[in-house]
Amino acid sequence: MKQTLLTIVTLLILVMTPMESMAYGYTMNQGYILSMDEFEDLVIRGDNLKLNNFILAEEDSWLSENLNNLKFSCSARNRDKQSKHFSIMIVGFNSENEILWAMNAEPSMSTLTPNRVENVSTEVYVLDGALRETSRIWIKIAED
Repeated sequence: MKQTLLTIVTLLILVMTPMESMAYGYTMNQGYILSMDEFEDLVIRGDNLKLNNFILAEEDSWLSENLNNLKFSCSARNRDKQSKHFSIMIVGFNSENEILWAMNAEPSMSTLTPNRVENVSTEVYVLDGALRETSRIWIKIAED
């Protein structure tokens, strides 16, 4: 039952996500499914907000013997005079469309400072080799 539910959720994400190429650009408040190469070259633009330099890395954990840390970071540029609030949601799938990992990242203190470029990062525990097994990534950035 758990596997069936997971498969249904995965299929819904895949069906409801628009497939677009880099030539058309990416925007906020939409989900995209990307290859690992597309993910690293990704640039997402919103209202005076630009996210790029997306990086994922898997490293040995200092605290857990059986899990690794999956680290995420990107650059966020706010060209507005007002603070920006946004949330980055990311899910990694293997070649069989099974979810391997999921994470959420937000700016420090949930706010991106006006007229600045900042690093947004987070990390989660994953099973050893999860990033190597990741063939596609679903990403969505929700902004106010």
